Amino acid sequence: LSLSLQRDVYQRIRAYDQEVLDRRKAKRKTFNGFQPPSSIFCKWKQFRVKGGGKRSRDSEMMQQVNQRISRQDDLESMGSMGWGEVKNNPEWKLVFEDVAKVYNESLKQENALAAGNVSSSKKVIELPSVFRLEEDADPNVFYVNVSLAQHPSDFAMVINPSALKTKGETPLDPELDFKLAITRCTILKHSCINGSTKVTKMRLQPLTGRRHQLRCHMKVVCAPIVGDATYEGVEQPQNLVERMCLHAFQLEIAGVIETTAPDP
Repeated sequence: LSLSLQRDVYQRIRAYDQEVLDRRKAKRKTFNGFQPPSSIFCKWKQFRVKGGGKRSRDSEMMQQVNQRISRQDDLESMGSMGWGEVKNNPEWKLVFEDVAKVYNESLKQENALAAGNVSSSKKVIELPSVFRLEEDADPNVFYVNVSLAQHPSDFAMVINPSALKTKGETPLDPELDFKLAITRCTILKHSCINGSTKVTKMRLQPLTGRRHQLRCHMKVVCAPIVGDATYEGVEQPQNLVERMCLHAFQLEIAGVIETTAPDP
């Protein structure tokens, strides 16, 4: 895998993960820079000590608190308290909640404008479920791009049926959180087990780290791992081997360790 190709694929992976993170934040009604009332209170206390803010938005926010709470005694009392004590006073708590709403709405609009400028200048490239890249000189190399989700009550991972694009596909469960999963596959050798059952030796490089990713992606390409009782196809002969034929050939932690192991 060339350096430029690696960079391109990993950029897509990071962009997808960021998109998922942004969707989760939106669902929780939070976003980058979001400030809850407790954070507004902490900023206000720092503002009182330092006597000013680095950004105009922060200064305006602190001034709003001072204007809403006009009694100097109350300001002095709050300055010596923690948020746990301040929020027990309904009047004070409401002040910081209101200021937080104004602050966050202003920041949200600013982020939306910035995101619009960035997204309009970029094109999103959708990857197919199974594909090859021109940069790979080896014709035995291909990629599987099918997202996976963890079902709360099942051991097996759920393979995204929409990515398979098969007739009569199962509707997506809206409760499942499908995550991007990409595997680089290299066909190494064709052989037989017990003299008759055809098998293929594969080298699998996960470009993402999803649970059961390699096992699921081999099922997607109709080549389930021999001995995988969870994902093997019904047409696969049973009891061919005593264990699943998935072997960790190479492990690398950048700058720390790199080790390989021979076939068992």
